[in-house]
Amino acid sequence: MGRPLTVSPAPHRPGDTGVTHGDPTAAAVVLGWRATTDLRTGVARQVAWHRSLREAPATTPPAAVPSPVGGERR
Repeated sequence: MGRPLTVSPAPHRPGDTGVTHGDPTAAAVVLGWRATTDLRTGVARQVAWHRSLREAPATTPPAAVPSPVGGERR
C-alpha cells in the first residue's frame, strides 16, 4: 500500500495452515455461484476499503464504513 513490506520468516506455529489456495469450484457446483469481479478489480477495491478504514474518523463505528463489494454495509 505504497511502502516497502518487511517480511520476517519464522517457523510454523501450532495451528498454522501448511498450504492455502482459493478454488471456487465447490461454490459453483453446490451453490451455483460464479465470481463477477476480476482479480485486479477485487484487489483494488479491497485496498481502497482498507485505506478508507485508516482515514475514517476514530469515532466512526465500523458498521458506518462501506464494504469493498457493492457498497453494502457490514
